[in-house]
Amino acid sequence: MPTINRKPIQPPKVEYKKESKVHAQEFYNSLAWKRLRDTYLKTHAICECCLEHGRVIPATDIHHKVPWDRGKTEEEKWQLFLNEKNLLSVCETCHHALHFKDKQYHLSSLDSLTDTEYRYAHGLNFLK
Repeated sequence: MPTINRKPIQPPKVEYKKESKVHAQEFYNSLAWKRLRDTYLKTHAICECCLEHGRVIPATDIHHKVPWDRGKTEEEKWQLFLNEKNLLSVCETCHHALHFKDKQYHLSSLDSLTDTEYRYAHGLNFLK
C-alpha cells in the first residue's frame, strides 16, 4: 500500500538584505566616489545654493539631488551615486537644510531651497 509523505510543508526561506550603514560605507569609501567628490568640489568650489541666493560661501559637501539609495538595484544605486549630473556642491548648512527638507516632504529630487528656507537655515530670517 502506498504511503503519504507526512513531512509538513515548509515555507520557502527568504533572506532579506538589510540596508545598513555598512552598505552606505561601501559607497562612500569607494575610490570612484572619493575621486569624483574631490574633482567635483575643485570644479564647483562655491556652494551652489548660496550662489543662487546671492552669497559666496565655500562648498564643503556634496549633495545627491536624487538620493542614491532610492535606486532599486545595486546597479541603479551606483549610477545615481556616481552621476555627476546628480550632484550639487553645498556648504554644511545648506546640506543639512536640504536633508531636513527631504525628510519633511519626501521629495523625489531636491536641488534647491526656497528663499525662506535658505534665510532660516543661515540665520538670516531677520533680514528682508
